[in-house]
Amino acid sequence: LESVVCLQAPGYSLVIKRPMDFKTMLARFERGHYTAWDLLQEDLETIFNNAMSYNPPATPYHK
Repeated sequence: LESVVCLQAPGYSLVIKRPMDFKTMLARFERGHYTAWDLLQEDLETIFNNAMSYNPPATPYHK
């Protein structure tokens, strides 16, 4: 739910150029960032795409 920590995910910042997490999304929501569904959808898709890009296909995080 929170930002990925490099100690937990070595090389994450080398692979993922636009990190996103649910805690950041909540803060954006509370600030009124999501004025259209497309903005919310874009951040959700970024979370899922990042998980699939960083984690190998056999892991639960990728699936």
